[in-house]
Amino acid sequence: MAKDLFKNSILYTVLGFLPLAFAFIFTPIYVNYMDEKEYGLLNLFLLYSGIFTIILNLGISRSFAYLYWDVYKSEKELKKLISSTITLLLILQLILVLASLFFGESVISKITKSDDDF
Repeated sequence: MAKDLFKNSILYTVLGFLPLAFAFIFTPIYVNYMDEKEYGLLNLFLLYSGIFTIILNLGISRSFAYLYWDVYKSEKELKKLISSTITLLLILQLILVLASLFFGESVISKITKSDDDF
């Protein structure tokens, strides 16, 4: 038990530092091959995607984890929870994809205040 806990702790720690390691490794490459405008757009994209991911998650994963412990003993209720969670995610993604197809270009041009970069 203690061996597994130690092994899993090391694994999660390494995986937690992985995005930082990629940023540390690839930043000199980005700076070398991109001009200031392209690098700024890349950073804006990463910033906005991080913010939108948090907002669009809507707490679905946490609510699933919370509700899981209420229904994990009943196979029927667990399947119902999983299917409703997947259905909710698919509906939300469909709405977001359609909204981005119709309104994405105007939203991005207003956010970045430029029309010709995208």
